Amino acid sequence: PNEYWDIKDYNDLTINYNFEPGSTFKIFTLAAAIEEGLFKPDDTYKSGRIEVPGGTIRDPNNGVGWGTISYLEGTYRSSNVAYVKLGYEMLGKDRLFDYIEDFGFGQRTGIDLNNESVGIVKSETQRYPLDVATTAFGQGIAVTPMQMIKATSAIANGGRLVTPHIAKEIKDAYSGEVIKELTPQAERQILSEATAREVSSILEQTVNFGQKSGYIEGYNVAGKTGTAQKVGPDGKYLEDASVVSFIGYAPAHAPELLVYVIVDEPEIDSDYYGSTVAAPIFTDIMQNSLRYLKVPLSG
Repeated sequence: PNEYWDIKDYNDLTINYNFEPGSTFKIFTLAAAIEEGLFKPDDTYKSGRIEVPGGTIRDPNNGVGWGTISYLEGTYRSSNVAYVKLGYEMLGKDRLFDYIEDFGFGQRTGIDLNNESVGIVKSETQRYPLDVATTAFGQGIAVTPMQMIKATSAIANGGRLVTPHIAKEIKDAYSGEVIKELTPQAERQILSEATAREVSSILEQTVNFGQKSGYIEGYNVAGKTGTAQKVGPDGKYLEDASVVSFIGYAPAHAPELLVYVIVDEPEIDSDYYGSTVAAPIFTDIMQNSLRYLKVPLSG
């Protein structure tokens, strides 16, 4: 705010808005499965619905599914069943949550802003089978936008988790002398570069599939949609309230920018999804920004 001194109880949503990310979180389950050698893109499974102790998990198309399909196609179609099998059955509770913590969830990002939230990651005693299964596709976990940006940037950065900053440097207002440089520092290597490249390639293919959500003519974009039901005061999911989102970076294999768009309960008459509401906003912002920065078209 320009007149920040008049703002009462200012809340920076980028670091304090806790929400269930939905399918954008599948990016990290995918990365973990690839790193562990468990993701076989051409292997097949039966989509639609899957039983786990405590409940039934359905694919986004009301549990109808698309028959027997490959895990790669399941990723393109954002199949919840595929990610229950990858995260709950293949990775298992311990490895899945180890990677979630490695990506920085449940922790402050370290950005130079005050009062940052850590989100909500279920503790060891709360990780029941159904909770593990839903976490694998982005429900039952609460994150902040900045945590999602930092974690997705790790993939764009070749598997390196980097502390985010809001400025490049701090200068003396009068002399112009640089007082402090805020050089990005890699915290740790959480994925191999080969895994990061493969995840980027799959996310690029996902953007180019079907409705082409996030597609930009002339640029290779890596991205993922998300649609997550909101939780009501009674702890149950609301039927008519969702958070929709799109996260992506471009150019996919030499990224210059990452953009994350989140829309909380969009007020439109028709059904809304990350692909129909958030993705077009992402496309406008990313396309204009790449042109402004004169980023060369992808070859």
